[in-house]
Amino acid sequence: MVNLTAELPGESNDVIILSSHYDTKYITKFKFVGADDAGSSTGALLELARVLAAGKEKPKLTYWFVFFDGEEAFCFDWDECHNPNPADPKNPLPDNLYGSRHYVAQLVQKKELKRVKAMILLDMIGYKELRLGRADLGTTWLQDVVWQTAKQIGYGAYFVDAREDVGDDDHSPFLKAGIDSLDIIQLGSYSYWHTKDDTLDKVSAKSLKIVGDTVVVSLPKIEERLQNRSR
Repeated sequence: MVNLTAELPGESNDVIILSSHYDTKYITKFKFVGADDAGSSTGALLELARVLAAGKEKPKLTYWFVFFDGEEAFCFDWDECHNPNPADPKNPLPDNLYGSRHYVAQLVQKKELKRVKAMILLDMIGYKELRLGRADLGTTWLQDVVWQTAKQIGYGAYFVDAREDVGDDDHSPFLKAGIDSLDIIQLGSYSYWHTKDDTLDKVSAKSLKIVGDTVVVSLPKIEERLQNRSR
């Protein structure tokens, strides 16, 4: 497995991570394309990197654009199989989030964990019937900034004030490490998840633009919040 990171240097060495998993679930029963999961967020992250890098002003904080591998399980369902956990043998590791768990472990090993001030994860954001609730696991202030920004720029109908039951995702290892993290995902109302019908016709350029616009406009507010907190 390979995690990929691109860096956009800022005025500060403090880091905001923008991320997606780029791997596609390995399914033997049928051909799985994974257009929304996670082709949509991978494409959006590439475009976010291009747009932010093209900006005339240097960002306040440094940005890492992180593409995680190994988010998907080897088994069809996460609970079908587990991995030994040397740190806690009684609680085996789940069969997912390989890349993000490794990424956090590397940050700890390299003593860089404290540099990361916030993490935003994109996952399944392209459905043409876009409806993004607030993921059950996430940092509230980050959710507030993004959802309020969406309303301010006319996207309140898509970023809704409802709970999105997701559980663990690639932001979870960061949350457990004490890093403020946010997951932007449409899972419960996407009926094609992990089916042969998760194909490109389900993905809308408009939906990708809605999410991309909202994240770009939210970032200066997130930077300001983080800088005020560090003073």
